[in-house]
Amino acid sequence: MEVDKMCLKIDKPNAYAMIIGYKKHHIVNHQSIWCAVKDLPYPMLITFNRSRTPYLLSDNFKHNKNIEDVSLEFRYIATVDSRYFIKNDIKMWEVICNNGLFDIWHPEAPFTRFDKSKKDPKNYQIQLLRIYEIENPFHESEINNSSSRIDHIIKESRHVKIKRPVINDREFASIKNLLTSSVKDYLTFYN
Repeated sequence: MEVDKMCLKIDKPNAYAMIIGYKKHHIVNHQSIWCAVKDLPYPMLITFNRSRTPYLLSDNFKHNKNIEDVSLEFRYIATVDSRYFIKNDIKMWEVICNNGLFDIWHPEAPFTRFDKSKKDPKNYQIQLLRIYEIENPFHESEINNSSSRIDHIIKESRHVKIKRPVINDREFASIKNLLTSSVKDYLTFYN
């Protein structure tokens, strides 16, 4: 599989919750959703912001003080499974940020992400991502930190071999069903 030269650069807490997971009621959960305002060229290597997130973490998650300092390898790629075009409603985020889908964030965080966006509200979407571990990680020297929001792979070959999905098929199907039922009253379009 060939990944795009543009990377999916996300906040470290989000990357951590997608890749490592977080404990809730003594069970490790993984996040699989991403707030987007445009379509991206998936599959993409996951990289992360070097600066601290400007968004509010949930009360349950912010106790993990070193989350911003954790070291993550460039060993994971994201593909998009589904796109849910939504109305940005705080009530929807209160559900999604408390039902296991996006629990690391305070509901204000994704709401604000869209509310402060300069993009057309009809482009607001929740993307359901499938995260895969790849066999050979990229090295930091192969990533160009172009800006605070953009990284690019500078290595000529961007061919990757999938090792395994981070979330097994059964758990992923459960996440998809929960997301679909959680946003159904706030959808403007789904594909």
